[in-house]
Amino acid sequence: MFKIGEFSKLQGICQNVAILRELGLLNPASVDEVSEYRNYATNQLS
Repeated sequence: MFKIGEFSKLQGICQNVAILRELGLLNPASVDEVSEYRNYATNQLS
């Protein structure tokens, strides 16, 4: 699992991950209940 910053760097899309999430185009694989960090899975990488 990757946090949003790691995932965006691997995808080369910087802060656009947050925008894609807001638009419903890229949803996190999980969200930590305490910290609310969004985690993305390797199968979400393109």
